[in-house]
Amino acid sequence: MALRILCLPRFPAPFPAMRIRKAHGRAMQNPSNLRHIGRQSLHRASVPQDRISIMCAIRQDRRPMDLFDTINDFIRTLREPAFYLICTIFSLILYFGFRKTDELSRHAFQNTATTFVVHVMNMTVSLFFHQEINGFAQRIYSALHIPTLPADFWAGPAVWIGFLLVIVGRDFCDYFLHRAMHTRWGWPAHAAHHTDTHVNGFTTFRIHFLESTAMQITYLFLLTWMQLPQLIPILALLRLMHNFYVHLDLDWTHGPFKYVLASPAFHRWHHADVKEAQGKNLATMIPLFDLAFGTYYDPGPCHAPMGALSSGLSDKNPILIWIYPFQQWGRLVARSARKLARDLGGGSGLGMSYRSQPSSERQPAAVRMVRED
Repeated sequence: MALRILCLPRFPAPFPAMRIRKAHGRAMQNPSNLRHIGRQSLHRASVPQDRISIMCAIRQDRRPMDLFDTINDFIRTLREPAFYLICTIFSLILYFGFRKTDELSRHAFQNTATTFVVHVMNMTVSLFFHQEINGFAQRIYSALHIPTLPADFWAGPAVWIGFLLVIVGRDFCDYFLHRAMHTRWGWPAHAAHHTDTHVNGFTTFRIHFLESTAMQITYLFLLTWMQLPQLIPILALLRLMHNFYVHLDLDWTHGPFKYVLASPAFHRWHHADVKEAQGKNLATMIPLFDLAFGTYYDPGPCHAPMGALSSGLSDKNPILIWIYPFQQWGRLVARSARKLARDLGGGSGLGMSYRSQPSSERQPAAVRMVRED
């Protein structure tokens, strides 16, 4: 089963004929892919008659899937620039409608520009290395020998039950992966998202490609195991829209539904640059997971400073933000090596204590105390 990471750009073939040939090739390898061919404007003459019969049978038996295919066709037409436009519109709405004057401040423009540069750097890496990254993910998936449900398990109305299960299951996976990213070794990949000191809709795009790759792989495994790959782009869009929403500077809490769907107020505390809020409110969509596992934090409206300046992380230097994971992991490896040398030396001084390390190699205090759990 082919595996593709959606966080990486999916560049369309330059000519329609090439897209048709690619779709036809996939169909020859796996007849279940035939239901996607109709969306490629493929003529009946391009496919043998027996394949056409299979395609028609699949469409008759799995009509609810056609709805998802139609939605997916629409989703594939969307690109990041559309969401940048949406973020800009909502910034204007917050400025004029909610009196959030800092939405158009110099500080906001600087942070947004930094986010844009980080996003472009991620896309550049994806452009040159997406095949290698996808190949690596595919090898992992193949090596795990993950069993899958029968292909027709979700035929008919049952697909809607599968859709709800996927949303809950995916958020469950996201919660624990997010929690792992607030530990010593996971934090470097996640730190980029917390460097924004003006959290708004644009913050959705301030994420290191290492984190986005890890997050996507987890739920791709879930969806392919459940035989619901057609839900991948739909859930990716839902996640993007909800992430954009929870990063808005609003005090909305969702009232009695605050444990069912994450609100802007809930997620704003997750970005607060205060000790008591770090490592809290980790759920992406369903705060019930935070409530169940002891990371829920809701003292009221959040007016605390945003970002991670107290941890020594830059908020407006995209280069430092992007290379931070590699720098910090290098420091952690060097520190572990020194500790190992000290232990092997029986405390004879072969190692170097934390306080004797150069200040440039020390991990910020806030990160050590809060994010090394």
